Amino acid sequence: MSNLTPYTGGNGLTSGGLSAALGRRSPIQREVSRELARTQGQALIRAAQTDVEARLTDLKLAAAASLGTSAQQHVATMTAMEGELVKAVPLASARLEMIGNLTTIGMTEIVTDAVSKLRRI
Repeated sequence: MSNLTPYTGGNGLTSGGLSAALGRRSPIQREVSRELARTQGQALIRAAQTDVEARLTDLKLAAAASLGTSAQQHVATMTAMEGELVKAVPLASARLEMIGNLTTIGMTEIVTDAVSKLRRI
């Protein structure tokens, strides 16, 4: 009876080898697993940050475009009104033009300031 050999189940694994294959990992395998998990976590964080930055940039672009569009519409309306007033009172043309230019410059400054503030967000 001394020549009995343990049963390996046909795959060459003994009961000690089977437990090692199923659950026990070497220190190197554990370190590799930890490093892979850390790398995957960092990649997920970077992906989320990139998504947030892209959405924020899109919101900034929309805000800047909206301000620009609004300012252009106001300038166009104001210019049309200026033309009508010049027809009614030709002597006031220089003053109307000056007021229109000053107002347009003011709107340009407001849009510029707003876009600068959007960059800092």
